[in-house]
Amino acid sequence: MSDLATKIRRLEEAGRKLAADPEPADLCQRVVDVVAEAFRMDICALFLVEDRGRTVLAAHYHYQVDDAFREIPVGKGLVGWVAEHGEPALVPDVRAEPRYLNAIDTARSEVTVPLRHEGKVIGVIDLESREPAAFDRDDLLLLSVFAGQAGAILGAARARAALEEEISRLTAKAARFELIHRVGQTLVDGPDLKTAMQRVAELVATSLGYNHTSVLLFDPALEELEIISAYGYCDTKGLRIPVSQGATGYAARHGEPVIISDVTSDPRYVKGLRNGRSELAVPVTRGGAVCGVIDVESPDLAAFGEKDVALLQVVASYTAAAVAAACCEESLAQERAAHARTELKVQLLGRVGEALNAIVEPDALFAEILRLAAEVLHYDRSAILLVEPETGHLVLSHSRGYPETERGSRVPANEGVTGRAYRLGQPVLVSSVEKDEGYIEVAPGAKSEMAIPLRAGNECIGILDVESVESVFTRADLGLLAAFGEQVSTALTSSRLRADAARQVRTLDERARRLDLLNRVARSLTRRLAIDDLIEVILRLCTEAFDIDHCAILLKDDTAPDTLVLRAAIGYDRDAPRRLPLGKGITGHVASSGVPALVPDVTQDPRYVTGMSGGRAEMAAPLRVFGDIIGVLDAESADVGAFGEEDLDLFASFAAQAAVAIHNANMAARSDGAGGR
Repeated sequence: MSDLATKIRRLEEAGRKLAADPEPADLCQRVVDVVAEAFRMDICALFLVEDRGRTVLAAHYHYQVDDAFREIPVGKGLVGWVAEHGEPALVPDVRAEPRYLNAIDTARSEVTVPLRHEGKVIGVIDLESREPAAFDRDDLLLLSVFAGQAGAILGAARARAALEEEISRLTAKAARFELIHRVGQTLVDGPDLKTAMQRVAELVATSLGYNHTSVLLFDPALEELEIISAYGYCDTKGLRIPVSQGATGYAARHGEPVIISDVTSDPRYVKGLRNGRSELAVPVTRGGAVCGVIDVESPDLAAFGEKDVALLQVVASYTAAAVAAACCEESLAQERAAHARTELKVQLLGRVGEALNAIVEPDALFAEILRLAAEVLHYDRSAILLVEPETGHLVLSHSRGYPETERGSRVPANEGVTGRAYRLGQPVLVSSVEKDEGYIEVAPGAKSEMAIPLRAGNECIGILDVESVESVFTRADLGLLAAFGEQVSTALTSSRLRADAARQVRTLDERARRLDLLNRVARSLTRRLAIDDLIEVILRLCTEAFDIDHCAILLKDDTAPDTLVLRAAIGYDRDAPRRLPLGKGITGHVASSGVPALVPDVTQDPRYVTGMSGGRAEMAAPLRVFGDIIGVLDAESADVGAFGEEDLDLFASFAAQAAVAIHNANMAARSDGAGGR
C-alpha cells in the first residue's frame, strides 16, 4: 500500500472515530487526539477563534508553550494568519518563514488548516514536526478534509451549548413571568382577601423556592403588622409585629425593601424561622402609603439579591391592588360604580404587569405604555415626555394619537399641565382645558387632560400625559391613570435595574480581564532580556492589555538628561519627533512633573505634539524607579474620550512594572559589560 493510501486509510479511520462519538466530555481534546494518531504527530494543537479577535489554545498534544503563545491575535503567526485568511498553510522550514512565531524551539516544519462552520472560521488545527519538510501537499489536503468534518462537529456542539444556555435562561425567566401571571390571575379571580393572600404566599414559596413566605397587612390604628397568610411556618395566624420591630417593621416604616444577608449580625431581625439565616422584606404600597409587607426567609446566607427584590415588588403591586379592592368592597359596598372601576383597575394592573415587565429596551417599553393607554384605557391621545437633566426641560419621547408631533420637541418644566405635574411630583387633572390658563395646545380638539409623573425608583424621569377629545376626565379617571402609572414606574425601575446590573457586570468583566493581563505582564517582564528586546515586549504587552494600536516608550537621554528620546513605538507616524525636551508635549510634561496625564481630546490641549495621524485622545504615565523618572509610557487613540480614569490607573500600574523591568535590564547590561572588561 502506498504512503498516500496509508494516510487516506488513517484519515478515514480518524473520521469514523470522531463521528462515532461527536459529543464527548472534551470534544476539542478528542479532535486533537484523533489527528495526532492519524498523522503520527508528536506536536498537535487546536486553537479556537474568540469574538475579541484572538485565537485561544483549546486542546493540544505535546504542545508545550509559554503562556504568551496560548493566546495569539488573529493575523499574527501562522495560526493567526490562517484564522484571518481562512486558507491552509504548509511550511517546510519554519526558520525561513517570516510568519512563524518561535513557540516551540525544536519545531522545523508545520502545517496549519482552518476549521469552518457555516462558512465562518471557528478554529485552527496546527501540526508541527521536529523534522524539516515533514509534511507534503497530500498531508495538507487530507488534514483540510478532516478539518471540514471536525469544524462541522465542533460548530454544531458550540451551537447546541449556546442554545442550551439560552433555553435555561428563558426557562428561569418564564418561571418568573408564570408566577406573576398566576398571582395576578389569583387576585383577578376575586376570592376573599385572606384566601387570596394565602394563595399568594403559596405561589411565591413554591414557584421561587422561597420555602418560608408570609404576607402581613398594616393596621394604622395599632401601628402593627398582622400576618394574614404564611407558608412554611408553624401556626402564625393572628400574630402581630409592632412596626418598630423586625425587618418587616423597618420596611413598613421606611417604605423600602430590606435585605438581611445574615440575620445573626443584624439587630433588626425578629426570629421567625428556627434556622433562618437571611431575610427579605418588601413593602406593599397603595396610593403612596404602606399597607403591608411581603416577607421571605431562608436557611442559607445571602440567599436574596436585587432580582428577588424586583420580582417581589411586582408581586407586592398585585397584593396592593388586592388590598385596595378588598377595602373598597368592605367600606364602599354601596358605590357599585366605584367598585366596577376597581375591578377594571385590577384587570389593568394584571395586563400591565405581564406586558411591561417582559420588555427591556426603553423605546419598546415606552411604545408599549402608550399602546396600553390607548387600547386598555381608551385614551384618545397620549405622550411620554422625559426629563432632560442638563436643562430640566421636558422632551417629547413618544406620542400616540396626535395629528402632528415632533419627537425631541421641548416643554419648559414650568409650563403647561405636564410642567405642573413635574413640579408638584403628583398627578394633575384638568377637567376642561378651555378654562385652564396654563394649558398648552399641541393639537386642536382637546377637551380634558391628565398628567402623572413617571418614576424609576425615587427619581422622576418624565411625565405621562393624556388628552380626551370626546369626554371629560373625572377624579376616578385620574385615580385609574395613577394606578397605571405605578405599574409603569415599577416596570421602569425594573428596566433600569436590569440595565445597571448589565453595565456593572460588563465593567467588572473588563476590569478582571485587564487585571489578569497585568498579572501576566508582571510574569512576562521578569524574564531577562536585552533592553531593546524588552522594550518591544513591553509595547506588545501594552497593546494587548489595553486593546490599543498606538503606544510608545520615550527614555531620558543618558548624555542629555533634559531630553526624551523615542526608543520604540507601535502605530506612530514615521515623522513623529524622535527627541523632545522635558516639558514639551504631553509626554515631556509628564516626564518633568511625574504626574500621569489623561487628555480626552488632544486638539483642545496646546501641549500636544503629533505622534500619530488623526490622534484625538492620549494618556501618558511616568516610568519611575526609586523616585527617579527614567522616561514615559505613552498611548494614543483616534477616538475622542477613548481613555478614562480607570484606564489611566491601570496604565500607570503597567508603567510602574515596565520601569522596574527597564531599570533591571539596564543594570544587567552594565554588569555584563563590566564583567566583560
